Amino acid sequence: MHYYASDIEDISFSRVRGKMREGDIYETAYKWLARYIGYYPPLWLSRDYHKLTGYGKGSKKILFGFNDTEGTGVSYDEWMIILGVLINIRTDDFVYASGEVEKELVVLSRQGSVDLTGLRGVHEFMKKYVLLPTSDQIVVRQLDLRESKTIICCDQVQKTTLVRRGFTPSAISVVYNKW
Repeated sequence: MHYYASDIEDISFSRVRGKMREGDIYETAYKWLARYIGYYPPLWLSRDYHKLTGYGKGSKKILFGFNDTEGTGVSYDEWMIILGVLINIRTDDFVYASGEVEKELVVLSRQGSVDLTGLRGVHEFMKKYVLLPTSDQIVVRQLDLRESKTIICCDQVQKTTLVRRGFTPSAISVVYNKW
């Protein structure tokens, strides 16, 4: 199952698409990723709702669980390397951004953190290590929240709000996240 996390104020009984505000810290990274996945901005889902969606102790996010969601797999650890480079630059220049990522990969390779053996550039790194169908997270263009198999919220108030918006009460679980 893959999970999508959202704040209650952003949830409606409908389809959702990725959102990005201009100047957002992830803007350059997501525009760069769009060259590989074909759309911008991506909507992220993860297999591990504790770590990758920001849902944890004290979180007020709502989780929507989906089976058989088709999307582009993105390996978390390798994407974090690339993200670490791209959030520090502001550009729409794909070639420049790719060059910056490649420089970092070379440094990490010399340190033994990344294996670039047989790879020619960042594009081959993306194909071999990042964009994998069995990855721990996926990106999609859009998602229909009405098709979620399970919904996890953190209190009865959220559950009541979700039911008022049209979601089926039996699909909603209240989990008081204490971890």
